[in-house]
Amino acid sequence: MILILLLSCTGSDAADAAASYGDADLTRAEAVADWSNVATATAASSIPVAIYAAAAFAVVDDDCPVLTETATEYAIDGDCTDSGGTAWSGSMTLTGTGLDTDDSTVDSIVFDALSMEWTEEDCEGAAVEQHYEAAGETVYDQDGFTTVLTFSHQTFDTLDCVLDAGAFAYDYAGSVVQQGTRDTWNGEGTVGVEGQGSVTATTTDEVQDNSVCDSEPLSGTLTLASGGDEAVITFDGATDCDEDATGTWTLNGDGQGELEGVGYQCATAPSRASAWVLALVVGLALGRRRDRAW
Repeated sequence: MILILLLSCTGSDAADAAASYGDADLTRAEAVADWSNVATATAASSIPVAIYAAAAFAVVDDDCPVLTETATEYAIDGDCTDSGGTAWSGSMTLTGTGLDTDDSTVDSIVFDALSMEWTEEDCEGAAVEQHYEAAGETVYDQDGFTTVLTFSHQTFDTLDCVLDAGAFAYDYAGSVVQQGTRDTWNGEGTVGVEGQGSVTATTTDEVQDNSVCDSEPLSGTLTLASGGDEAVITFDGATDCDEDATGTWTLNGDGQGELEGVGYQCATAPSRASAWVLALVVGLALGRRRDRAW
């Protein structure tokens, strides 16, 4: 496997990348459900953390890459090859408070041309080139978060023996209010997926509470706009919680009925990203995600 992470960009870069993907098709139920998994405020907040987690998870040596671990900073500095044959370069820095405790918060994740490369055989024994490439940062504060990120990947799934490739971009700002086990999310921005187009996505009062329903949001809406079409998904886990994560949706104001597989579900989400999220979402960065039509 060859895995590459390259990170450092601006908001205009991410917005331009998203725009370059063209308009999204919001007339197909399957596509709208897929967008609900990548274009919510919860996804825009968590996916950058997943990318950081994937890189941190790949560290196997004490001295390559060079690690800095303090109460306020976790940093990875490459320009070396580790014992497993992974070539590292660039750096990645996570800042926060109490990072050496169980009660920690993360203030920012900054990627500076971080790259990882290595090889792995596919199901037939042939070498497969894989890569992750990303650019940007996420900043968390008491008012919410901003994510400016571009990301592309080509990864081989050894379980299903298939090659998965794609790219996406975020230029997004959002917030979350936490009340006990209940989180209420809001946010708006541009999200693009290569081959699927780009959307203006607006999350309005999306409520998540795993003590009530752990498979879908309890309430709220996600509005997706692209190419003159508008799709609105209404979450209904408070009254119809099921494993298929269903909701209802409209297209240009017309009811379209029930939609399966909606919403990016987080276990919990404080106003600043917690360090435990790193472990929670590492599976996402490694390709273990809800089945998509894309």
